Amino acid sequence: MTNSFLPFPELETTRCLLRQLDQADAQDVFDIRKRVNEFVDYKRATSIADAQAFIEKIRHFAATGEGLTWAINFKDDPKLAGTIVYWNISEDRSVAEIGYELATAYQGKGIMQE
Repeated sequence: MTNSFLPFPELETTRCLLRQLDQADAQDVFDIRKRVNEFVDYKRATSIADAQAFIEKIRHFAATGEGLTWAINFKDDPKLAGTIVYWNISEDRSVAEIGYELATAYQGKGIMQE
């Protein structure tokens, strides 16, 4: 993949902002990714350093065109509600995978329906 996703595309829904993750989100990323997730096979975060490394990795993916991970938060609440990812992109960009993760407190609030 040679095409960058920079500048990073920020999106807005009725209630939410989708933006690029940054290191200020590390604690919230850690809180989300430290939970055991029965449906997704990824390495759990065991420290803030793990969360920081994850953020750097996905920022690199945006720069290299390998994928996009948006931070999700409500417009009136800066706390990270979760992330949504567009990744595993085919060379011709005709096929990709989408995934998401939400903090427990934000599940069942209709975020992913927006």
